[in-house]
Amino acid sequence: MPEKPPEDPYQPPADWEESDLKTHPGYQPILKRWHPLRLKYNLIMLGVGVLAALPALSSESIIDLVSGALFYGLFANMFFTLGIVPEFILTWLTRKNDHSNVRRFVFFIGLLFSIALTLFIGLELS
Repeated sequence: MPEKPPEDPYQPPADWEESDLKTHPGYQPILKRWHPLRLKYNLIMLGVGVLAALPALSSESIIDLVSGALFYGLFANMFFTLGIVPEFILTWLTRKNDHSNVRRFVFFIGLLFSIALTLFIGLELS
């Protein structure tokens, strides 16, 4: 009985092309779909921030308000970026590239939280 030659561990199996492995989708399309949401988020938060800062205009200096708003905006955008993480995780788990319902839900909940926090801070400043 002839001996079977040893398989090379560095070569894919012979039936590799026929395997049922799903390819991993890229993350770039997810970032592209979140990009327009960032603009909407920032415009909404700008409006809410202006409304929240109006009562504090008489008691705080303009420089303090502007520097605080820039600092707050930086952190708000960092937390917005964390909203992308659930879609990345779902894409990795399911190998599907579009989770629009999850994206809308996470965006909406994050936006509501940001609006509530901004209004709360504005009430505390006045």
